[in-house]
Amino acid sequence: YRCAYLNSKHLCIQTEKSNHMGIIQRQSLANAILIYSGILIGFINMYLQPVCLSPEVFGLTRVLLSFSGLVSAIMPMGAGNIMMRFFQNYVGKEEEKNRFISFTFVFGLAGFAIFSILLLLNSGWIIDSYSKQSGLFAANFGFVFLLSFFMVCISLANCYSFALAKSVVPSLFSELLIRLFLMTLVGLFYFNYIGLEGFIIGFVCSYGINFIGVMSYVFHIDKPKFRFDFGKLEWKGMAGFGIMIAIATMASIGLKNLDTIFLVRYLNLETAGIYSIALFMGLFIETPLNSLDRIASIKIAMAIAQNDHQEIKDIYHKSSSNLFLVGGLLFIGVNSCVTPLLTFLPPDYRGNELVIFIISLGSLVNMASGSNTSIIYNSEHYLKGTILLAGMFALLFILLWILIPLYGIIGSAMAIAITSSSFNLSKLLFIKRYYHMQPFGWDSVRLAILIGIVTIIGQYLPHLTLPVGDLVYRGMIVTVLYLGIAYFFKLIPEDSITMAKGLVSKVKSW
Repeated sequence: YRCAYLNSKHLCIQTEKSNHMGIIQRQSLANAILIYSGILIGFINMYLQPVCLSPEVFGLTRVLLSFSGLVSAIMPMGAGNIMMRFFQNYVGKEEEKNRFISFTFVFGLAGFAIFSILLLLNSGWIIDSYSKQSGLFAANFGFVFLLSFFMVCISLANCYSFALAKSVVPSLFSELLIRLFLMTLVGLFYFNYIGLEGFIIGFVCSYGINFIGVMSYVFHIDKPKFRFDFGKLEWKGMAGFGIMIAIATMASIGLKNLDTIFLVRYLNLETAGIYSIALFMGLFIETPLNSLDRIASIKIAMAIAQNDHQEIKDIYHKSSSNLFLVGGLLFIGVNSCVTPLLTFLPPDYRGNELVIFIISLGSLVNMASGSNTSIIYNSEHYLKGTILLAGMFALLFILLWILIPLYGIIGSAMAIAITSSSFNLSKLLFIKRYYHMQPFGWDSVRLAILIGIVTIIGQYLPHLTLPVGDLVYRGMIVTVLYLGIAYFFKLIPEDSITMAKGLVSKVKSW
């Protein structure tokens, strides 16, 4: 893309365009390997934490993450999105690029300072509102400020790396190393080498280690020099864009964190901890979407800048077809194997099969929708998209407010699934209206039917006495059945088959 932005030969542009999906697939594959390695460690942590931590302490870690994640989404005022959107405008212009990078970091950290002051001024009534049902969170509310700071810094460093089309190392830190560090902390706490305060301090500081690692990496590969004279930058337009996107980001983060905050407010930390396990299993399905979006977002932004609707359409369609296929497999696997999985947990965490099913259904809809968010928020219609997202945030707020007091964690799961499905339907109609494209075809309908049939079969498979054997045999049957039928009826995209054959050949050569 340096060729494109420096007005080089047309051949360079066409060559880069033809490699869009290849770049996406290669880096998404590397991200997926790291993410699923992290998920494996996450599964170990998922079983380790309920055993080694009380539901209250485990719930405390979840609500600290949820609350800090929500406030840290608005604090940098969209500085990370500014980095992603405008970075390519300064490729090949070293001095201006350094000014641009400096501006995004100053803008983001200034936003953190402003919103930290506002949060501090309002911390009294926040602590009071949580002190009755969740006193441990109220007592540790001060950690929200430090954790939010680290999250803001991580966001800026990650976006810098993503703008350089380098997404693997951030995945290494956020998906793998931070979970290994958490596993170590849990062990130290369980064997009484550290107390609760030491555990929470280590938990928060692990995000600081994440930031230092990623920032050291991007400084190594790009070597920026900070310049604080912003006069030549169109900083007012970028700041306006960032603030609008920050509102959208907060709403987006809220869709994934507001439920835990409500549970702690209306119920208690123990319930939030129990719910977090079910949420982890349900949202596990979305992991491939997260890995693909880290690269697809940059490519879509470039295609929009070049007004290349065909490229946008190709990425949109391929992301939907591939993610729907993989999401279907994960959805079937999770819901077919959920009962033996839960038997490994303490009794308090069992019996949440319905909660996991509802959450995973919303995740499957999100997977099937493909990279729709990247299209909307990298386009000139981002303001309308922000309004749409704010509406979904309000819908979730209302649903949680109504359903949690009535149905507890099942009500929370219902609110998440309804909001996620409504949001994706809205984005589908939005892109259809402004870009005249949609990602689905008859293959999508046939795949949806197949997912439904195999899911039902998985529910009626007899259970074995031994949980490990039950888990393995159920997983193998539904996987072979699903992929076999999908392959026979040609529901697997050709590029996925080609990639799979390439991986097999590489394994054989090794």
